[in-house]
Amino acid sequence: GDPRASQVIRAAQSMASKGRHITGVSAVEIESARVDANGVVLDVCLDSSGADLIDDSTGNSIKAQLPVGPRVKQTAGVYDYGSPYGWLLRELNQPDPAQAC
Repeated sequence: GDPRASQVIRAAQSMASKGRHITGVSAVEIESARVDANGVVLDVCLDSSGADLIDDSTGNSIKAQLPVGPRVKQTAGVYDYGSPYGWLLRELNQPDPAQAC
């Protein structure tokens, strides 16, 4: 029921079709939050240092290092879709070029 969920599903399908998978975990830290007309906008720091991208055929890491390191700024839009969905992540944006946090 939410646009961001559909994007994540498509990304996972694409990764699987290329013979890749992710191991480990990423952590999200909220740095600030503000209310807008339709929901909440969160400025977050995504730390992917605990995750890895693996090539299924070799079992080797193919994770590209970001030029700013594993901790990058992102902005998340979380909105109330009402019953039965409630609050859902609708959009996630990352500055281009990536910015460290």
